[in-house]
Amino acid sequence: MRIVQAVFGVFHHFELARELERRGHLSVIYSTFPWRRLKREELPRSKVQTFPWLHMPELLLQRRGFRSSGSTTTWLRRRLGF
Repeated sequence: MRIVQAVFGVFHHFELARELERRGHLSVIYSTFPWRRLKREELPRSKVQTFPWLHMPELLLQRRGFRSSGSTTTWLRRRLGF
């Protein structure tokens, strides 16, 4: 059995992915975090696909003081389909 995971961020999914990899069942895991953040999750690079342009703009806006209820973040979330 080959399993594909997709997660918005990291969360507990990487724990599951590590276990699936140990058992030979992980096909790939997709995450919205960049690889430099995911390196510490101890999975082979070949098993991790990243799509940081989905999540990182929102995180950067929040760090700069924009709140999720603000018009800029609301506009961005609508454009990204969240």
